[in-house]
Amino acid sequence: MRPSLVPGRWPGALLATVGLVLAWPAIFWPALVITYGVPDDVTLNSPPLPPLAQGIWSWGKYAQLGDLGPDMTFEMSNTMGLLVVVGSLALGCGAAAAWALVAGETGRSLGIAGVAFAAAVQLASSALWIGQRQAGSFGDGNALDLVEQQVSGWLQLGSAAGLLAALVLMLWRPARSLLLPLLLPLWQTYGVGRRTGVTEERADGPQPPQLGTAVLREPGGPGRARLHDDRPSVGFSDDERAAGGRSRELD
Repeated sequence: MRPSLVPGRWPGALLATVGLVLAWPAIFWPALVITYGVPDDVTLNSPPLPPLAQGIWSWGKYAQLGDLGPDMTFEMSNTMGLLVVVGSLALGCGAAAAWALVAGETGRSLGIAGVAFAAAVQLASSALWIGQRQAGSFGDGNALDLVEQQVSGWLQLGSAAGLLAALVLMLWRPARSLLLPLLLPLWQTYGVGRRTGVTEERADGPQPPQLGTAVLREPGGPGRARLHDDRPSVGFSDDERAAGGRSRELD
């Protein structure tokens, strides 16, 4: 049986897939590269030193870049951090597939949980090296040191943004279904109360003058002599129901 996309879920699945793809380069290439400058007085009486550069990976790896010889080789890796990042991306891929292909609450729950975890890991990894850079943790405060953000670092920021956007789309319908029953009574109460207050304010305010109602009457009534012709008269009354009552009549 050929799997089919669940209607209405492809935008969230597409954003999640793009975010996950953008995160993979940060595993293999550093997010930051620090080039250490060498003062002139150091090389004045000695042969020039090769450029010294250090790469910083978002998952916790630090390594010297370039062939500097066995005596200057430096590398330190955070294996647990690498496993967490790779595991979150693998889980995110499965979650995006479940969101797109599995209908019902099962696919929705798996998709939201997996994408949320992947987004959290990417945000934490990005915030770590960005915060360290802003705090001046790299470069040792030397004016000759140059800290450069690499393409993989920019792609990781795009990955975090894509995963967050996918998570918003995934949560939009459940959040609306959950919050609408809670907010609708408040809105109705506030709206009805506001309209009631306006109506009462109008009722308590100055009233327009009451005008009499003009009614057509036959010229004459019980116990009165008829006029010289049979033309109808116009009578004014303050009571709209007084169509047959006594009123002031005009010829």
